[in-house]
Amino acid sequence: MARPARPLDPVRSRALLDAAGVAFATHGFERASLNSILAEARFPKSSFYHYFGDKTTLFERAVEAGMDALRAAVTPPNIDSLDQHSFWPQIRELGDQLQIAATSDPRTQIVGRLLHAADVPPSPTLDALRHSTTNWLTHALERGRDLGQIDLDTPLELQLHLLIAVLTEVDRWVLAHNANTDSTSAALRVLERLLVP
Repeated sequence: MARPARPLDPVRSRALLDAAGVAFATHGFERASLNSILAEARFPKSSFYHYFGDKTTLFERAVEAGMDALRAAVTPPNIDSLDQHSFWPQIRELGDQLQIAATSDPRTQIVGRLLHAADVPPSPTLDALRHSTTNWLTHALERGRDLGQIDLDTPLELQLHLLIAVLTEVDRWVLAHNANTDSTSAALRVLERLLVP
């Protein structure tokens, strides 16, 4: 009778996923070398194929690891609980949390870089992030408009499309500037200028 496979050691798994995330974020999916990733993590190729199977699975697991780190570090405000006095302070607090997460845990920056990368394989985790972000932003815009904290002259659908486009470019810019406090503050000022009546 064959022995059941031992579970993958969490330390070895973390080393591999960290090396993979950096490689994919730096070189893109196609140009990231699996052999280089395995060498960087000191992870045997036979074990890789046993536990992961292929490079696409490794990519998805690296994204999942980054999302786990992001969820642990960032708690978006409950939109329904915001009022006219707490709306923008809570949005700024979310920006602060994102900035702290990006500077304290490189895995969270990797998620941002992979979210914007051109040559990534299909990723259920990134798709879910895009979907949940769009839903949260839509709800935030609706609530902000109801509270008189967001401009009502621009149609909501156009406002959402503009917000997503600007957030995408702002996120790329902040990541390129190492997510420091100055870049995050500048990014939030841009968003407020776009939305405040």
